[in-house]
Amino acid sequence: MINFNYKFDWTSNDSWALPDGEEMGKVLFEKVDSMVGQGSILTKNKGVCIQAGGFFGLWPIRYAQDFEWVITFEPMEESYACLMENIRRCGADNIIAINAALGYEMGTVNMQHAVRNISWGNSHVLEQGNDLSFHTNEVTEDIMIMAIDEFPNQQKRIDHIALDVEAHELLALRGAEITINQWHPTIVIEERLLAHTKNLTEARDWLIEKGYELAGQIEVDLYFVWKGK
Repeated sequence: MINFNYKFDWTSNDSWALPDGEEMGKVLFEKVDSMVGQGSILTKNKGVCIQAGGFFGLWPIRYAQDFEWVITFEPMEESYACLMENIRRCGADNIIAINAALGYEMGTVNMQHAVRNISWGNSHVLEQGNDLSFHTNEVTEDIMIMAIDEFPNQQKRIDHIALDVEAHELLALRGAEITINQWHPTIVIEERLLAHTKNLTEARDWLIEKGYELAGQIEVDLYFVWKGK
């Protein structure tokens, strides 16, 4: 848990290092505060939170106010650079930021994002054989994929997992299956229909099969708790 640098106003655009073309209004900051707050209320122990994607730091820095440690994953280079700078600016020394995406297993993949305004569902994995001529306003990056179960120090309890990984939540959950079975963390997933969405409820269905129940919802964010708690 952190106390912000007293000069850092997290509701002001001027406080943040932002990716090219990004502008964040006060409404977004208030929304993130509410969404993270809901997850914190549902999480009894607030030791370790795993969060993806970190983007420029708004979500993990807010989580760092409630949890002892936050491990955040952000695959895109420009966003990751802003994330690291914003962690420095606000003085959050309890955030571990990793320049990678979450998935089912270790590896690399090609990701695509818009040249400007790279948030809000514009980053996604390219399907094999995708013709880039149809994406003239987008660029691609080769990124590293990690699985939560392959992350070191798995003996430390994981209390909360929050995933905003652009319709790839199921793959990230499958890569955390051992962790989920061991610690039964509170889990937040985004369920949003994107152009590349194949099955809107697949992550929700997987969690229910694992013994989780839906405990709340704010817009497209779904909050799940293990029924054994």
